Amino acid sequence: MKKIVLFIALSILLVGCANAKESEVVYLMDEIECDGYNITIDTIEFAYEINPVTKDGAYTSYVVSEEDSIFFHVIVAITNVTQEMDWQQELDLTVIHESTTYFAEEKIELENNFASTYTTDQDTYMHFIFEVPYEMSEDSLALEMTFNVGDNEYVLEDQNDITNPGSYQEAMMLGYQEVELNEVIEIEDLCSLKVTTLEYSDIVEPTNHDYFYTFYDLSLEESKYGHVVFEIEYLGQDDMELEDLLEVIFVLEDYQSYLGTLLLEESDGSDFITGDYESMEQGDIVTIHAIAKIEDEKITGSNVLRFVIGEQKYCMAIN
Repeated sequence: MKKIVLFIALSILLVGCANAKESEVVYLMDEIECDGYNITIDTIEFAYEINPVTKDGAYTSYVVSEEDSIFFHVIVAITNVTQEMDWQQELDLTVIHESTTYFAEEKIELENNFASTYTTDQDTYMHFIFEVPYEMSEDSLALEMTFNVGDNEYVLEDQNDITNPGSYQEAMMLGYQEVELNEVIEIEDLCSLKVTTLEYSDIVEPTNHDYFYTFYDLSLEESKYGHVVFEIEYLGQDDMELEDLLEVIFVLEDYQSYLGTLLLEESDGSDFITGDYESMEQGDIVTIHAIAKIEDEKITGSNVLRFVIGEQKYCMAIN
């Protein structure tokens, strides 16, 4: 994967910021104290897909509209908020590259998703999303980025390397390797696993239930569960929590994504374990379900399952 170094001039003009000095140099992750809130430049990147930082349950993703485009993406963390603010009015980021000015689509996060409003009195993240020509990600040229909020000015220098995600075709796979149902996946020193079930279903039950067991039922609703079942043998040396091992996301045709809820079966498959799960130990063999409630009208042949186990990424079409 290519890496580029961007020499970035960032001017942040912040209304009411305490002790601001003209052209003061700040660095990525420096905190700037303002009147009624603090801000931190949290992330600067090129990307083809953008998700909320605090995603949970159903959330929206943004992907580029053209194959020769890429996102230039800046995230500002807003903390210690003491009053309601309209962040679209408070922070406005523009980017200049080779005498061309780019204007951002702005999004803030509320309740683990991108919000339709810009007004809140809560700590939040604000995203500045620029769809720019792909060539910008290959150039080691100066980018001038300016936040227009007041009369104070900050310049960001000595930027760390920013990862170039590669071509559009490569990045649309996003590093996910396609696998098939019941294909055994071996991840050295971590686990062996396979997907045994991938479906939409009204009812989700343990694989070997008897008369009394826990189940999940949507038969009276206009929704179904996206449902996937993993059989995993844990091979790691250290004990590991289930949530640290596996993340499951159902990605829909409209790029809305649903984070799967993980369900662990009893060792004999007779029921789902309720309450806190015990850490997995080396040699444990477990059956894990992941479910997400998806509206009937969004169930199409173009939906995709993505799952991340350790640092490895995999995907499957949901038929």
